[in-house]
Amino acid sequence: MTKCELKSELNKIRVSERSYSLNEGVKTDAYIIEKHNDIWKFYYFDEKGQESDYNLFKSEEDAYSFLLEKFKEQLKLLGKKSF
Repeated sequence: MTKCELKSELNKIRVSERSYSLNEGVKTDAYIIEKHNDIWKFYYFDEKGQESDYNLFKSEEDAYSFLLEKFKEQLKLLGKKSF
């Protein structure tokens, strides 16, 4: 999955751009994807500056797919089709 494809899918389910960062710096209360050398790091950055839910990926595409599934999982738990 490319960055454009991910953003398109996130727009379809109405995920705010404030809820994630795709190698664009850290945002509060957001899922973050950052590239470090050849590894893509995924984590959640909360309002207290704490990082949690770490996952590492070898490819950008895998990290993006994981993020999309995270949001879809949240929707399923909420019983909604969009945010």
